[in-house]
Amino acid sequence: MEGSAEEVLETALRLLNQYDRADAEWVEEVRAKIDAAVVASTHTAPTDGETFINQTASQK
Repeated sequence: MEGSAEEVLETALRLLNQYDRADAEWVEEVRAKIDAAVVASTHTAPTDGETFINQTASQK
């Protein structure tokens, strides 16, 4: 029984590690997208909310 309990713990820790790595990768992807949006926003004139909604609605 000791071997199987150890195997279960090893598997659980391995899966937790995989989950943590996937989560960290997602955070980095989102951070990169936010950084790109911030850079793009410095080159784009501001738009008020009503104009944005109207432009978005007309694109459908």
